[in-house]
Amino acid sequence: MTHDSRVDPPPLRLVDPVYDDNGVRMRPEMRARLAAARFSIGPVCDVCAHGVFVRIGPWGRCNLHSKPRAPVVVLRFGTCPSHKESAHRVGLLQGYGEFLEPAF
Repeated sequence: MTHDSRVDPPPLRLVDPVYDDNGVRMRPEMRARLAAARFSIGPVCDVCAHGVFVRIGPWGRCNLHSKPRAPVVVLRFGTCPSHKESAHRVGLLQGYGEFLEPAF
């Protein structure tokens, strides 16, 4: 009989978001710190209208570069010159949307 004595660490708490009627609202001091650090979110497949990601995880499919029987698997954090922003996905960024870099 094997006994696993490992104890899971408590969950990591990165930030305490502030919620309003529209979802997460970024705190002014956090926005200032991110801006000072020159934080940005690139035009990645995760916010592209062509990307399809059905699971929580890094891999999905690109509908633009795929063929009917030959899907192109893409990394959620990848990018290409054919990037087209999805307004819905950009909306999911909520307060972080202002840090989204323009497409190529």
